[in-house]
Amino acid sequence: MALLNSLLGHEGRQQCSDKPLSKIVIHGRATEEEAVVDGAEQKVGDHFGIEVRAQFSFGFGLSYTSFDISKLEVTPKSYGWNQAIKVKFFVENTGTRSGAEVAQVYVGMPASLGEPPKRLVAFQKVFLKPGEKRHIQISINPQGNNHPFSYWDSQSQKWTIAAGKYKVYVGNSSNNIVASDEISIGTKWQDREYRSEERQAREDWEKGDQRD
Repeated sequence: MALLNSLLGHEGRQQCSDKPLSKIVIHGRATEEEAVVDGAEQKVGDHFGIEVRAQFSFGFGLSYTSFDISKLEVTPKSYGWNQAIKVKFFVENTGTRSGAEVAQVYVGMPASLGEPPKRLVAFQKVFLKPGEKRHIQISINPQGNNHPFSYWDSQSQKWTIAAGKYKVYVGNSSNNIVASDEISIGTKWQDREYRSEERQAREDWEKGDQRD
């Protein structure tokens, strides 16, 4: 019930207060990983010296029906510039009630970069009737403004896509991955130089100092 209250929020609780739970279709998703330590809820990473496993992982949600995600296909297998990565799969409502599933696409960077094991790069919410099955296609631009395949290179001060193998995962939460595939990027690529406000101010000050 505590998780239900968290997912619904204040307005959702007000609207659902006069309805039986069996009539409520829940579509909420956890946007932060939470754990329970000594009976108290804490966000993962809020404490020191304690190794904690998340009780409710990122993307976790509740439903009165069940879903199956299958037949993942990721193309192209070898990435060339100015191409979109197409992620295709099927979502089927295998339960007895209508409901919504949020299919989530994660990317695993090359291990040598030391990045987190998975990052959310796309998702799609789909409403299905009992027994209904739908083909989903999501396009991802590796050079997009949200930098789905990039890491921040502090030395060059640029967003960088490293050469290597990238895992593509699909599931309905960060720890419930039901299918995976792999693509390769053969050439390193760097975005245009990024200037923070602090760095830009310093450069402007240095130019003004030189003029004086």
